[in-house]
Amino acid sequence: MISANITPYEGDAPYIFVSYAHDDSAVVLPILEKLHKAGCRIWYDEGIAPGSEWPENIAEHLNRSRVFLAFISGASIESPNCRREVNYALSKRKDFLGIILEKTDMSPGMEMQLSSQQCILRHNYRTEEAFLNKVLGSRILDPCREETAAPAKASESGKKPTAKIRPWIIAAAVLCLAVIGALIISGLGRSGKQNDPSGTAGTESREAVQNETTVDLVTAETEQASSAGPTATAAASTTTAAPTTTAAPTTTAAPATTAAPATTEAPATTEAPTTTAAPTTAAVPPTTAGTIDLKVGDRVYFGTYEQDNDLSNGRETIEWIVMGVFDDYIDLISLHILDVVPFHGTSSPVVYSGSSINEYLNREFLLYSFTDAEVQGMLDVSAPATDNPEYRITDQGGTVTEKVYLPSAAKAAEFLPTDLARRCAGTAYAKANGLHVNENGHSPWWTRTMGEDNTHAVIVRSSGEVNWQGWDVTGADYFDIGFRPCIRVDRETAEQLYQKP
Repeated sequence: MISANITPYEGDAPYIFVSYAHDDSAVVLPILEKLHKAGCRIWYDEGIAPGSEWPENIAEHLNRSRVFLAFISGASIESPNCRREVNYALSKRKDFLGIILEKTDMSPGMEMQLSSQQCILRHNYRTEEAFLNKVLGSRILDPCREETAAPAKASESGKKPTAKIRPWIIAAAVLCLAVIGALIISGLGRSGKQNDPSGTAGTESREAVQNETTVDLVTAETEQASSAGPTATAAASTTTAAPTTTAAPTTTAAPATTAAPATTEAPATTEAPTTTAAPTTAAVPPTTAGTIDLKVGDRVYFGTYEQDNDLSNGRETIEWIVMGVFDDYIDLISLHILDVVPFHGTSSPVVYSGSSINEYLNREFLLYSFTDAEVQGMLDVSAPATDNPEYRITDQGGTVTEKVYLPSAAKAAEFLPTDLARRCAGTAYAKANGLHVNENGHSPWWTRTMGEDNTHAVIVRSSGEVNWQGWDVTGADYFDIGFRPCIRVDRETAEQLYQKP
């Protein structure tokens, strides 16, 4: 018999109750070992004492657990014990995480029960590593982690651990200050000041050290503004002097590169509103709540998601671009491709409202990425189906109401009007999960629009071109296309969006 090197937890702290079919032990137990090594407190049926009453023992441990972790497979669905455990956990309103181990034909009753629960579909991930990363990073497990492990606790702020300053660095800094002080005193004693009249000697351009994570979606705006001439510039360059006692004033240019956005307001029940401005390069500046003057193209920070592919330092804060600003809400799209998720999990024709990516965004991604308070500030968006202008006969489905959504191809082409503006880079985590990357570092991403038929979905290629014919969602190739989620946030929450920590 296969066994795991785990002692089932028997304490008062929050723990995970594991339900699985013994026929799946070869798959399940290695996952449990990884969860245990990651600091999770786990109880599973190896903790039942010989001679004890099995149902009573199971019920007692399930009642005391914080999270119910169900491994779903053909074997577990056929197991009366597993079905009873699922039913009991749902009746007790336990925090529920289902892991679908394989494509499984479920009974209507089981499918109905699981449809409203958070589930991870193992067969949707290109690699076992990507699947395990998703399981290990599930926020729903956070209360059951040991505090010493606590990757989720670090993720609440999206910040990395602060490095300690070594003593020799402090000593070197003190020595450097002493030398500089001596030079200043010496310089003041000379008959003539030796300041550089140009104010540029030894000055390095700040523009040369921009953040490497800024993608061509931002670069596009700069190139478009420069080619459009002075009429397309929202504000003239400004010069600021920074005089000191030892150097001439330094002049730094801060040209604004964005055209004034032309925004058409849409009802709150429609997809993200129309806008034609390219995004700006500036994030929202530090400010107090209630005083943020958000504009189309600004960058703000909200929610967390694993991005640097280092699970030990917690999730990173998600960076968003403002697509539309209104009296009561703002619309956002992620700056980067966050992850790789198949558009649909089966080979059958589909519309976006019935796709597995829509389900993922509004269940697992929503629960994983946002706190309860953040979710309360996110508004439901009722986005009607939009025709594919090149394949109008394709069924686009009906209106779907959701908190997290993919943009339509028409919206992507409208908000980001050129191939250059639509080019986007993925995070390190997305690349590790199999995201396709071209020679220039750009990657393709899904839209909600169906392509030439209902086995194809329109994508934005790595080049930024919209592929209206679409990409096959029934084959293996769709495992290397990423997603850029969109959300709508109410104005009160928008005023609390913060600059990157």
